[in-house]
Amino acid sequence: MSFFTFLRFGTAASVTGFFVCHYVYILELVGPSYRTMGAKVMDFFWVTGAAVMALLAYFIRDWRTLLLVASFPRFCFFLLWTSSSLVIECKPHITYTLESTDEISLASLYGSVRVLPESARWLVVNGQVEKAYNVLKNFAEKSAVSIDSESLKDSLAKCYHGEAESEANKIRHKPLDLLRTPRMRKRTLILWFNW
Repeated sequence: MSFFTFLRFGTAASVTGFFVCHYVYILELVGPSYRTMGAKVMDFFWVTGAAVMALLAYFIRDWRTLLLVASFPRFCFFLLWTSSSLVIECKPHITYTLESTDEISLASLYGSVRVLPESARWLVVNGQVEKAYNVLKNFAEKSAVSIDSESLKDSLAKCYHGEAESEANKIRHKPLDLLRTPRMRKRTLILWFNW
């Protein structure tokens, strides 16, 4: 198996997770009234990348050269990451993509984990209220917005306790529940086929 095949397999295996995670991350960052627009704006980047890729393919006929040219922005991002002294503690499942098909996807994914802060909502749900407060405080400082620290801490604590109560009352489902009833089985099979 060639190195190219290995990299293409890695890109294909990870791209589905990219599409799901970037929506969730964006929706957690914006307010409820902007969520639809925020999710759709992400699609504009993908469409723009696809159009630029088609334009590049028209002018660059050799596929090896085309892949190198398409990978160059991601490679620059990777170099920026390795030379950066900014380290923000994050978990590896937070992703952000510069929607393009290239071979440095996994490296730049790892790089974006160091740059993007953890989702404040995820931190609150997992009981890390102080870290969530720090993330929101940093966003407020960068946006030049003044916040009341005590009311923000109280709100985050209330959110955590509300999430903990709803988590205790939540019904647990298993993967086989997707196939249990005929209606759910039909919907599941349609979604599997579409993906």
